Amino acid sequence: MATRLALPAAVAGIVLGILAADARTGSVALVLAPIAVLAAAVAAIARRPGTAVACAALALGLVLGAWRGTSLALPAGPGSLAGLIGTGELRLVGTVVDDPRPRGSSQQVVLEDLEAARLAGSGHPVRGRLLATLPRSVPLSVGNRVAVVAAVEAPAAFDGFFKMGREIGNCRCSTRKFIERFG
Repeated sequence: MATRLALPAAVAGIVLGILAADARTGSVALVLAPIAVLAAAVAAIARRPGTAVACAALALGLVLGAWRGTSLALPAGPGSLAGLIGTGELRLVGTVVDDPRPRGSSQQVVLEDLEAARLAGSGHPVRGRLLATLPRSVPLSVGNRVAVVAAVEAPAAFDGFFKMGREIGNCRCSTRKFIERFG
């Protein structure tokens, strides 16, 4: 019966760790974890096994939640797709990773394994996923490599939420010119 609070404490720790990481304050969870371990030790010395187990589970949950939140963070900074927002038109080459979604006369595709280049320059690898709007007349499937000329934009918001999360893409583009499909 001493362990009845272990599961709720572990789940609470995981949730708090994830929330702290999403709020970009993951270090808070990593500071609270040693405090929870200390509380578990004090409870064990005071012969309160239920409290000790719950505090240890909370500490473990905080560490796991903070790790999960930071390991799934979207790419940012130099070398990332987000760093290309507002830099003008680029030649973007990427691999289609999901089935195209028809939208009227166009289609939306998620591109990964990206390379970006100025129109007259050489390409360099870029981390992240891109939601690209392409002409519907271009037959695309998963695994195709495509090249487009487009300006990278931040994801559009609707109803107060960002349209693209971790699973879709962290940037978008409306192509000015579709160059080629290969593969």
